[in-house]
Amino acid sequence: MKLKNLSKMVITAVATMVIFGCGGGGGGSNSPSAPVVPKAVVTVGLTGVLNPEQLIGSVVFVLNLPAGVTAQTKPAPAPAGEIADTVLVLTGGGTASGNYTAASGSIEIIIVKVAGFSTGNFVTLNLDYTGADPVSSGFSITGLTAFDAGNVSITTLTPGLTLQVIK
Repeated sequence: MKLKNLSKMVITAVATMVIFGCGGGGGGSNSPSAPVVPKAVVTVGLTGVLNPEQLIGSVVFVLNLPAGVTAQTKPAPAPAGEIADTVLVLTGGGTASGNYTAASGSIEIIIVKVAGFSTGNFVTLNLDYTGADPVSSGFSITGLTAFDAGNVSITTLTPGLTLQVIK
């Protein structure tokens, strides 16, 4: 009789441990998570007048960054300063490349869209920053050159940008 009670108690204890023993917490370490790097998300667009049925085929410009704002670059063996793929996000596809120069705090950007695109926002840059939050007036765009699909220069375009700070 005592053996039956003992086996019932063992079965009950095992069942209790199986049901309630693991809360799904994982039992992992209590180490803090990696710090979040704040982002300065810059969206670049163009305004202006295009000829009827004219589309922009390529754009080259320099984005000048305020102090404390940087762009992630690819590790070697990529060329020095080549920005990481996650930095440039094109609207509507195409090909983009950029070269970050830390000494001047600037990124030279080249965008080619074979299908062409019209005015409006066309690229977003995900940049890191340290220190005070950047403001949009701290960024500037210089050296804008745009061509249509026939490689004809388009001189009627004006660049602009918006900034979103993400912490």
